[in-house]
Amino acid sequence: MMMAINRSEYGGPAVLKMVMTDRPEPSGNQVLVKVHHLYINPAEWHIMRGKIWIIRLAHGLFSPKKPILGG
Repeated sequence: MMMAINRSEYGGPAVLKMVMTDRPEPSGNQVLVKVHHLYINPAEWHIMRGKIWIIRLAHGLFSPKKPILGG
């Protein structure tokens, strides 16, 4: 298990929640990296807020398809 910042709806920072989730298992040529610090770039900020409606066509019209931001 690991902690992750998750969201279930579009909005500002108030929609972000800290949750326990299963640790992803790397396969093939992938690696698992432990992250100590992170930042949200302007693109992630717009995706999180969902204010630009054209973004919602790729990331979920009414709620986000992927609950965890980043890649």
